[in-house]
Amino acid sequence: MPNGMQQSNPAVQFRAHRHDVLNELQLIRAYLQMERPAQAVAVVDRLSTWLQSLTTWQINAGAFGEQLMWTAAVCPHVLLESFACHKEPDDEAVEQFRKWLQTWNDELSIHGQRGRMRVTVDEHGFQVVCSGEGWERFDEWVRIYPALNFVVNRW
Repeated sequence: MPNGMQQSNPAVQFRAHRHDVLNELQLIRAYLQMERPAQAVAVVDRLSTWLQSLTTWQINAGAFGEQLMWTAAVCPHVLLESFACHKEPDDEAVEQFRKWLQTWNDELSIHGQRGRMRVTVDEHGFQVVCSGEGWERFDEWVRIYPALNFVVNRW
């Protein structure tokens, strides 16, 4: 679901995050009521993996990790597989990454897809390796977000 709004503070971000989690729990309940436990377990696994990825942001992203974690918390269509921070980025690069993450989540949501990514931050800024979903606007994003270096990986 596109979040469409700028999350201005942690309370607003938490409300959106809670809404996404509750939607997943409702889906689990529905699958159980329809006696489709395999689908319910798949949703539990997906939700669990996404929630664990939020912890990865917070733990591995240095001083700016909490900011990225709250942004990712309202991006349920994006899963962080790994994050390595070798050099803390400047504020502009962090802001570009946050905006791009929300944009990619919205694109994935519109198409009913989920994306995965691996992120490294070093002296060159953000190095973002992503699954191939939702990349119709790739050239535009390279122009809009110059602090981000994208690699599309169809894994």
